[in-house]
Amino acid sequence: MVSIALGLKACMAGYKVLFTTVPLLVTTLKESNSANALSLFRQIKSYMDTS
Repeated sequence: MVSIALGLKACMAGYKVLFTTVPLLVTTLKESNSANALSLFRQIKSYMDTS
């Protein structure tokens, strides 16, 4: 799959990459919303932080 290849290429270039599936992402978002938690968003933000 192209998405996996791009993720691996990004890893080799030194970027942080989060591999997940759409069902897992949706489930985690629903659980976070139900629990009024932002843990997933913090995790995603940590991957986006370039410093």
